[in-house]
Formats: sequence, structure tokens, C-alpha cells
Amino acid sequence: MPKSLGKARAGSASLDFLIEDGVLTKAGPDLKVRGAVEVVSNNLHLSRGFTDLYAHFGTPGYENRETLHTGSMAAVAGGFTRVLLQPDTLPVLQTGGEIASLSAASAGLPVEIQIAAALTEDLNGQELTDMMDLKVHGAAAFSNANAAIESAHSMLRILQYGSMTGLPLMCVPHDKGISQGGQMHESALSLQWGLRGIPAVAETLRLDRDLALLDYLGQEKARLPVHLHWSKISCAGSLDRIRTAQSKGSSVTCGVAAHHLLSTAEDLSGFRSEFKVFPPLRSEEDRLALVQGVLDGTITNICSDHQPGDFESKDNEFPHAEFGQAG
Repeated sequence: MPKSLGKARAGSASLDFLIEDGVLTKAGPDLKVRGAVEVVSNNLHLSRGFTDLYAHFGTPGYENRETLHTGSMAAVAGGFTRVLLQPDTLPVLQTGGEIASLSAASAGLPVEIQIAAALTEDLNGQELTDMMDLKVHGAAAFSNANAAIESAHSMLRILQYGSMTGLPLMCVPHDKGISQGGQMHESALSLQWGLRGIPAVAETLRLDRDLALLDYLGQEKARLPVHLHWSKISCAGSLDRIRTAQSKGSSVTCGVAAHHLLSTAEDLSGFRSEFKVFPPLRSEEDRLALVQGVLDGTITNICSDHQPGDFESKDNEFPHAEFGQAG
């Protein structure tokens, strides 16, 4: 039985911990274990495994960018033990067979793979998938990935039907008509650099609509509770709306991508396509508001938005480079 004895710090105290067959079995000061290999190093961190609620692996269809194996190894390197994969693959993850097949292919990986099945067929934002069947075949949530749900009627049906599954419904809120063709956050910088901007209102408009639909459904007492989760919010205005809704008892939740807590639109200086992400990096004011949202609990999770691209997709003139960043 392989044993490793390591040292970590808890606050100002030094702590030993024992790992046996990859499992933490004991922790305490000055452990003595016969036959254990002692590991001593600086700047190592010990914590519970992280869960990533928004990641894109290349399987199926984009294995030239990443495979289940390489994606899971990247997750392990970052301390993640569970990853929720988004459905924007080729084909889109929208049938029970596709969910079951990917689940089977994920067996034996060093991380637990869960799957968010598509909310709408081919992520078109219109025709709903068979959510009940997808749940039976192992879907852990439903998502439209980065694709917009433009129709209020479709969104209402998603909320009504999705509530019956008891699973989270995940959306990246944005108005496609306003954001389409945009390259970065709309600001003085986008004007200065001659790039079409994506204003924050493209995000808050969708939040306002979805909150109004939830209020409407709340008036129908027989309705099942809806768990709507907005993934990757990017601006202070969104936080204000979500915080207000939560204070009134709404069950809505939201997440943020790690890069929105660390970077701003100014990091695109020099047309650095590695910072071209969606939703776009916004202002320092927005970044600080998002950090505060994490601290006060309005934001319930931080995701990687792991979306690796091939070299050609990013090493391009900025307007032609794809959105996305390895998490």
C-alpha cells in the first residue's frame, strides 16, 4: 500500500497528513508512519477537491482541441475532482444515447464527469429537448452553453418544463441582437481600438426578462420550484438584480468565470486574443463588484470556463480569433 507523508500549514500551524493509495487518511501534528515516503516542499496547498460547473472538453467532435483524458488531467492539475461538461459538442449533447455514451466513455477517468444536456435542440434557443428522457439517461443539469435563448416564449416553456425535472437550468444571459458581432466590452477602449463592443445591457436585459418570467410563474401556486442558474455573469448591474431577487426569496443562483475576477478589458491591450472570452472582460468596477459578490455569497460558484482552442483559432487577427480560454 503506497504511503506518502506530507506537510501543510493550517493558519499559522504546521500540519502533517498521510495519504494512502491516493486517499487522505490522517492529519495531525508530527505524524510518524513506518514505511511512508515523506514529501516536503514549499507552496503546496491542501484542500477538498473543487467542482467546476462550466467546462468544455473536446469529446465528441473536437478531439483535435482536447480529449476526455487531456481535459481530465488538466482538471486534476488544477485541483478539480468533479467537472460539469457543457453540451456544445459535435453532435450537441441532446439525446439520451449521447448522454449515456459520453458517461460510459468517462468511466475510469481521474475526475468525476457530469454532463449538462442541451436545453434546446442544436442549441437553437427554440425547440426544447426531451428533458425527462435526458435526466433518465444521466444528465445532471441542462444548459444552452453560450447560445442565446432569444424567444421569451421559449424561455417560459423551458422554465415550466424544466422545473418538472428538478435539475438546474443553466443560461449565459445575453441579448444576441445587441451582442452579435461584438469583440470586447463596449467602452472608451473599444472605441479607441476600433472594435465593436458588447455592452453590459446585453446581459442585464436578459436577466430582467428571465426574472419577470419567474415572477409570473411564481403567481401560479401549483408550479414546481424552478432552479435557474445564470452562468458566467460579468457585470455589476447583473449582480444588483440578482442580489435584489435573492433578498425577496427567489431561488435564482449565479456563477462567475475565474478570469472575470482576475482580468479586465484593459488586458486586451495589444489585441491579445488569449483574453478574448465570452462574456467579455469588462471594467475594473465590474471586476471589483464580482469579487464582492463572491465574498458576500451572491455568487455561489467560480467556474473555469475551460474552453481550449487549437493554435489556428487563437493565433489570428483579433476580430477573427475565436472566443475562449484554457481554464
